[in-house]
Amino acid sequence: MDGWVFDLGFWLASVLPQLIVLAAVLWGLWLLVARLRKKPVVWSWQWAIDHAIKIFVPAWLILSGIAVWVVMQLADPCAGTTRVCPPVQWIRPGYLAEDFRNLLWAASLVFGGAGAGAALINALRRTRLMQDEHSLKQAEHRLAERGRDAETFSRAVDQLGSDQTAIRLGAIYALEGLMRSAFAEGGDKIFGRQIGETLAAFVREQSVSMAQIVSEWDSEAQEEQEKGRLKGHRLKVDLEAAAVVISRSWPYEYRPDLDSDGGVDLSWSCLFRLRMPTKADMRGFNLVCADLRGCKLDSVDLRGAWLFEADFRLAQIKGADISSTVFYAPSGAVSKPSVTSKQIKLARWRFGEPPILPPEVDLSHRGDGKPFDNPSPFDESWMKDVGPNGIS
Repeated sequence: MDGWVFDLGFWLASVLPQLIVLAAVLWGLWLLVARLRKKPVVWSWQWAIDHAIKIFVPAWLILSGIAVWVVMQLADPCAGTTRVCPPVQWIRPGYLAEDFRNLLWAASLVFGGAGAGAALINALRRTRLMQDEHSLKQAEHRLAERGRDAETFSRAVDQLGSDQTAIRLGAIYALEGLMRSAFAEGGDKIFGRQIGETLAAFVREQSVSMAQIVSEWDSEAQEEQEKGRLKGHRLKVDLEAAAVVISRSWPYEYRPDLDSDGGVDLSWSCLFRLRMPTKADMRGFNLVCADLRGCKLDSVDLRGAWLFEADFRLAQIKGADISSTVFYAPSGAVSKPSVTSKQIKLARWRFGEPPILPPEVDLSHRGDGKPFDNPSPFDESWMKDVGPNGIS
């Protein structure tokens, strides 16, 4: 009985590695033939990832068989010599339990490794599928949101043409909500710019009627205006709201470039007695030939804005940052003074970035409240942050 068990164990130990290698090769060939019969194999990383288990298991078994063969060669003391050694006894008489335990341990290592690798690959694939499904759901959610946003945008644009001021105001603030969502992280920046340009077009179009109202003033009202009393009409509340929404909800980095795209185009608009919040961001605004009489732009950020040919009579720009602001038309164009030395004296600009002013207007200070030609004991960083009379 022991001799029969020993012979069987010896035969299995000698033939088992070859059987493993042969089975792995046949399995791989069968998979390849089955794949080729369905459709041509496109060898790529994506195909390898999709068939990772089919590739890994045969490769693992083949490599395990090769490893066993290499170990047998290395363990043979007579390999590479003329000596003849007896064959390695995998199953030794008297040590059946220990040898079978070792063989089972080795087989479990080989097949367990194949199973563990296959399970790991399957888990990774399931994770990837879950991520793809999550991405698909997010894309569907964003698509649904964009559909709702497009519907809200269309309805709000229709309401901008309403005869009732309250409805127009509601539409403006609805568009502001859409704009903030569009410019948030992951939002549609192009859609946000379209909303901003729609509001700017609304201001330009609706200010035409305001210009007609202002032009109907009689001579007495004009005289009162020149005296600084500025009695009479104010800017329509919806126009003012639209201008405020543009300044606070359209981030400067996403506004159109002034030189190439014309900036936030409010040119030729009648913004008579416009009231902007303190420190409103009006950078990149195109206010060429705009009617800004009596407007209140105290401490507003007007850096780089275009204001040439704008009517600035009795406008308040105390503490406004007018660094690199253009108050004078380019060389060769017909221009007239649009701002006075008194107004500039109350504004501020960053050191080294003075506004572009008409020749008739002198720079009364350097932007830090001191005369333009007076050396300052403070460094340049202080000048950038502090305006005239300590206004920051």
